[in-house]
Amino acid sequence: MRLKLFLPLLAMFWITIGFGQEEWDLERCIRYANENSITLKQADINTENAKLTQTQNKMAQLPNLDFQSNYSFSFGRSIDPTTNEFRSQNLQSQSYSIQGGAFLYRGLTIRNGIKAGALDIEAAEADKEAAVNDLGLNVAAAYLGVLQAQDQIAIAENRKKQTEDQLDRTNKLIEAGTLPEANRYDLEAQLASDDQTLTAANNGLILAYLSLKQLLNLDPAAEMSIVRPDILLPVEGNLDDYVMQELFSTALTTQPMIYANEKRIESAEIGVKITKGALHPSLSVFGDIGTRYSSISRDFENFNVTGEFDRTDLIVEAGGQQGILTVLDPVVEFGKRPYFKQLNDNFNQGISLGLAFPIYNRHTNRVAIQKAQLQVLSAQYSDELARTQLKADIQRALTDAKAAYDQLEASEKTVTARQKSFENAEKRYSLGAINTFEYNLAKDNFDVARSNEVFAKYDYVFKMKVLDFYLGRPIKLD
Repeated sequence: MRLKLFLPLLAMFWITIGFGQEEWDLERCIRYANENSITLKQADINTENAKLTQTQNKMAQLPNLDFQSNYSFSFGRSIDPTTNEFRSQNLQSQSYSIQGGAFLYRGLTIRNGIKAGALDIEAAEADKEAAVNDLGLNVAAAYLGVLQAQDQIAIAENRKKQTEDQLDRTNKLIEAGTLPEANRYDLEAQLASDDQTLTAANNGLILAYLSLKQLLNLDPAAEMSIVRPDILLPVEGNLDDYVMQELFSTALTTQPMIYANEKRIESAEIGVKITKGALHPSLSVFGDIGTRYSSISRDFENFNVTGEFDRTDLIVEAGGQQGILTVLDPVVEFGKRPYFKQLNDNFNQGISLGLAFPIYNRHTNRVAIQKAQLQVLSAQYSDELARTQLKADIQRALTDAKAAYDQLEASEKTVTARQKSFENAEKRYSLGAINTFEYNLAKDNFDVARSNEVFAKYDYVFKMKVLDFYLGRPIKLD
C-alpha cells in the first residue's frame, strides 16, 4: 500500500520533546524504518542493477576498441614476422595493434534493448515503492499495537485500583462487624489476580514495542517511547459512501505493484522484438591499425664491407677451351633496423564492412522467440493474478471495515451496559446484598467490555483509513 496512506495519520500525533527522552511519532518511525530496512536496501540494489543494465544497453550503441601487444621469442628455424622468411636463429618479435568495430544495423536489437531497460527500471522503482508502502503499513499497525497495549495497561491498573479500594472498604466493614472475614480473602485473591493481569499487560507492551523495533531495525535494548495521539473516530454511517467498483478502479491507478506488472508486460513484449531481431541481417564496420618489430630485421641502407670471400670456382667454356674463374664476393655487414624505425616503417591500417545473413543456427533463434513469447504470457498472467488479488483484498477490506464498525458499535453498547451493571454491583456489595464472587464477576465483565472496545476502536480507525486510501481521498480526522 502507498506510504501516503499513513502520512495523513501524522496529523493525529503531537511531536513532544520533553526534558527527557524524545518521543517517536508515526512520521519518525516510518522515516527511520525506510532508512534502515534491509528489505528496502535490497530493493535499492535491484533498482541499481536495472540501471546498470540500462547503461550497458546504451553503451552497446558505441563501437568497441581494443589494444593488443604480443611479444615472442623463438629459436631454431622460424618465420620472421616482418619479412615472412624462414630463419634459423634466435628471434625476438613484438607487435602492436588497435582494433575497433561497431554494428551499423542489427535488427533494432540495441534500440529495443534500451526501451526494455527503461521499462525494467520503472518496474524496479515501483517494486521499491510497493516495499515502502508495505513497510509503512506494518509500522503503522505495530504503532497502533503499542497504543492498544498501553490502553490495556491502563485498564488493568484501573481494575487493580478498584480492587484495592474495595478491599479497603471491606476491611472497614469487617472491623465494624458488618461483613464476614471470608470476604477479605476473596478480594485479596482478586487483587493477586489483578496483579497478574497487570503483569501480562506490561509484558504485552514490551512485546508490542519489540515488534515495532524489529520493523524499524532498531536495537531491541534501545529506549523508546511513542507519542500518544487523540484518535477521532470516522463519522458513523459513512461506509455507504464506499462502492466496491469505485474502490477497485481507483486502486488500479494507485497501487505500485499493478504499475510494475504493466511495465514488465511492456518489457516482455519488447523482448520478443529483440529475439526476432536476431533473424535480420546485420551490418558492421571494422577497422584496425598495427605495426611490428623483429630483432633480426636489417637496415639495407646502412651497411659496411668488411672483407671478401672466394665464391665457388666457375668453369668457363670459351672457344672449346676450359678455364677457371675465381670470383671474389664482398663480405657485407648490414646494420640492425632501430626499434622505433621498424614500428614506423611497418605501420599499417585497414577498414572493412561486414554483412551477415542468418540462415540456420539449429533453431536457436526460433526457440528464443518462443521463450520470449512465453515470458509475455507469464507477465500477463502475473498481472491478472495481482489484479484478482487486489480486488479480493479490497472486498475483504470493505467487509472488514463494515464488520469493524458493527463490532465497535456493539462494544460501545456493551461497555455502557456493563458499566451500569458494575456500578449497581458496587452499591449492592457495599450493602451486603451480593457476595464477593458476584461483585468480581460484574467487575470482570466490565473490564472485558472496555478491553474489547479499545481493540474495536483502533481496528475500525485503521480499516477506514485503508478504504480512504483505495478511493484516493485525502485522509482527514475532522
